[in-house]
Amino acid sequence: LNDILEGRAPLGYTQRFVQESDKLSLAPPLEATPLKVFENPFETVVIYEIINQGRRPVILRAQEMKPSLNSWVFLSAQELHLREVTLCIVATSK
Repeated sequence: LNDILEGRAPLGYTQRFVQESDKLSLAPPLEATPLKVFENPFETVVIYEIINQGRRPVILRAQEMKPSLNSWVFLSAQELHLREVTLCIVATSK
């Protein structure tokens, strides 16, 4: 996790280009932009920038960021205010 937070590929992972399938759909007013993707034979890890485009604070819940049951999520914040940005890391089994 530390390597990923520092923008480096973890041991055993390679970085690839962001693809359309890497997009994360969130309920408004949240928007997610994929920044980097790392993968190995068993898992894909996507780093997202999450921004609150609404006027009210939004509580972030990892469960709402999970694209499947075979995922884990790391959020660097629990609440976002207007235009506030945070990182979200989503790992999905292949």
